Amino acid sequence: MKKIVGILVAAAVAASAFAAELSAGVRLAGDLFNYDGATGDVKALVLKNENQFWHAPLTLSISSDRAGGTFKFTDGDNGSTFTTGKWAIWFKPFDMLKVNLGTIDKSMNVETIDYGGRLINYDSWGASLDVNVDAFSMTLSLVTAKNTPWFSKPNGGDVSVGQLNFYAQYGADFGTISAMFDATNKFDTLSFGVGYKNTFDPVTIFVDAAFYKAATNGIGADFDIVFAQDALNIQAYVQWKATDLSNIGTSSMTLLTLAKFAYTLDKGTVYLYFKDANILASNFGCTIKPGFTSSVGIMAYEIAVQFDIASSVKISVPVNFKVNF
Repeated sequence: MKKIVGILVAAAVAASAFAAELSAGVRLAGDLFNYDGATGDVKALVLKNENQFWHAPLTLSISSDRAGGTFKFTDGDNGSTFTTGKWAIWFKPFDMLKVNLGTIDKSMNVETIDYGGRLINYDSWGASLDVNVDAFSMTLSLVTAKNTPWFSKPNGGDVSVGQLNFYAQYGADFGTISAMFDATNKFDTLSFGVGYKNTFDPVTIFVDAAFYKAATNGIGADFDIVFAQDALNIQAYVQWKATDLSNIGTSSMTLLTLAKFAYTLDKGTVYLYFKDANILASNFGCTIKPGFTSSVGIMAYEIAVQFDIASSVKISVPVNFKVNF
C-alpha cells in the first residue's frame, strides 16, 4: 500500500511541475445482504475484492495536451496486495496523430447500460496509431500477449503474427458510420463489422452488423436506443449472434437483452435495470435490479436490490462506493 501512495504522490508532484492534469479513483463494492434460494444460505455485510479491470479498485490517470498515461490496479491475494495489470501511455507527435502503447481497447458501438454489449472488440497488449482529420478518424492496432513479439519466425519454423485491427469512422449530418476489421495470426480467425449511430433529439440510436470467421462461421447484429429528456433516461439494447451458420438453430444462437429506466431527483437517481443473457435459452434466467445512485462530497455511491432469477432465486443488496479526486 505504501508503494501505491508513493505512486500517487509522485504523480501529483509531476503533474504540478509539468502543468498536467491528474485524476484518480478508489472503488469498493460489497453486499449488505445475500440470500441463495438454491442452498438457503444467508450472508450479510460482505466487502468484496473487485478483480475485474473494468471495475478496478484503483485507477490513476495523468495527461497534458501532448501526452498522458492510465494505470488500473487490481487486488490479488485476498486484497492484501495490488498488481498493475493494465496500463497505457499515449503521446501526440502531431495534432492529427496519436500513438498509444500498452493496453489497447477498441470496439464497435457500445451500449452504456453496463457495457456488456460489444459486438466486436478486443482488449489486449500492443500499440496503435490514431489518425484524426476533420470528420474522419481511423485506428490501426497491433496487439498480442505481454512479453510476446507481434511477429516471430523461429529458425526453420513457421511465421507467427499477433492480432491486427483496423477501425474507421466518419461523421456528418446524416450520422456516424463506422467499420471495424480484426484478424489473428494467419487470418484463420477474423471479425468484420459495420455500424451506424445518430441522434434525433431526444432519441439516440445505433445499429451494428458483424461477420465472424473461426472454426465455424457466424454473424451478429445489435441495436440500441436511448431516450433522454430532462430527468428521464430510458435505454434498451439487444444483441443477436449465430455462432454456426451451417447449423442455424436456438442451440447456436444467443439473444442478449438489456434495459434500464432512470429518473434523476434532487437527491440522486433512481433506476430499474433488467438483463437476460439469452432469451433463446431453454432455461429462463434474468436479473432485475431496482437501485439508487447519489453522492456525498467527492464520493459517489450506489445501492440496489438485485434479483437473479433462474431455476432458483438469489436476492442480494449490492452497494458500490467510489471516490474520485
